[in-house]
Amino acid sequence: KATLKIPASDTSQDALLQDIVDSANDEMLRLFGLTSTAPTTYTNTYDVIDAYSSGIYLVQYPVISVTSVTIDGAVIDPSLYYLKRPESFGLIAGTKSEWMQSRQLIQIEHVAGFDPIPPSLKRGCIVLAVSMYNLESKTGFRSEKIGQYSYTLGNPAGGFDGATAGDFPSQTKRALNQFLRPFAEGF
Repeated sequence: KATLKIPASDTSQDALLQDIVDSANDEMLRLFGLTSTAPTTYTNTYDVIDAYSSGIYLVQYPVISVTSVTIDGAVIDPSLYYLKRPESFGLIAGTKSEWMQSRQLIQIEHVAGFDPIPPSLKRGCIVLAVSMYNLESKTGFRSEKIGQYSYTLGNPAGGFDGATAGDFPSQTKRALNQFLRPFAEGF
């Protein structure tokens, strides 16, 4: 409300604002594969068929720690794997040649999330929510032309449905750039 300059006493749009804030939060969480910003334990199983892989990017990140790794049901000693730098990006690799030499079923339990949430990321989410709020009044419009003047909206439905932050406002993109992996995700 403060960013939109809506008085705190004005509750007429509270339901809409809460929906928009929830949507903005969901979009941010989706980019990182998270269910919560708080540190949460995740377990994923990877069917690795590429014997030449140098590691596995964990689905949820930023990674805080790796709790356990099993390969084909056998628990792997923690000294045989590590997180490559930057650790938060969640690329786990092995230290021995036995790591990913053939098709393997690898189960990894790890903790991912933000503790605390960086201020720049909070601000980026607020800017995203404000942008979504502003687009709300333009729902259904794609473009408009009056005489020589015209404009076209990028995503008039108010949704940010790309797999990356490509549709996000530039201030949100800048906030995300320091935390997102430098390649496209398949979410």
